[in-house]
Amino acid sequence: MDVTEKLKLYRDHVTDCRACRACDGLENGIEDGFVNHPSPWAELAGSLSARLVVVGKDFSSQDRKHTHPDALLPTNKNLKYLVAAAGLTFDDIYLTNAILCWKPGSMSTQVKPQWVRNCASHLRRTIEIVAPMAVAGLGGDGYRATCGALGLKPRRLGDVVGEPPVYAPSGIAVFGLNHCGGLGIAHRSLCKQREDWAKIGTYLRDQCLAA
Repeated sequence: MDVTEKLKLYRDHVTDCRACRACDGLENGIEDGFVNHPSPWAELAGSLSARLVVVGKDFSSQDRKHTHPDALLPTNKNLKYLVAAAGLTFDDIYLTNAILCWKPGSMSTQVKPQWVRNCASHLRRTIEIVAPMAVAGLGGDGYRATCGALGLKPRRLGDVVGEPPVYAPSGIAVFGLNHCGGLGIAHRSLCKQREDWAKIGTYLRDQCLAA
């Protein structure tokens, strides 16, 4: 697929995401003028030629109403450090989320399973368009959403972190990672997470050499 075709497909996909009204009580960002990506997180790292798609849980809430990522937030600073540990930069990855809308309440509001299910087709389409070498689910919610969107049965996150990837029916490699925010680091240290990301980097380099 050439660049022009990919950009057109992506723009059409973004329009579909912003037009979605599948979930009651959610705001999808178009009210705030957000029309650039399925998830605002992609403004931090949204290369359409990315080798790795990273899937988090959600981006913001209606109380916070952020429409742009803050590169200085601890989660994003840690993410940049971990991406570098994989031998990558933000130009090599694409960031998105399990749900693309602003949920009601605060960031601590739990994401409902039906929201993730309703967004699964959008996540799958994002991955199809970007066409990376691998996808990494960040945290339990991101990992389960990735598996659901790609037709895999998720395992317990602790059983897959640091392990070789599993492969979706489409053939794409799927990794599970601990979240790089405060709670995720409490469960798995940043040092350990660095090792996990380095393994993904090795996998991607090996795939490039084999191509």
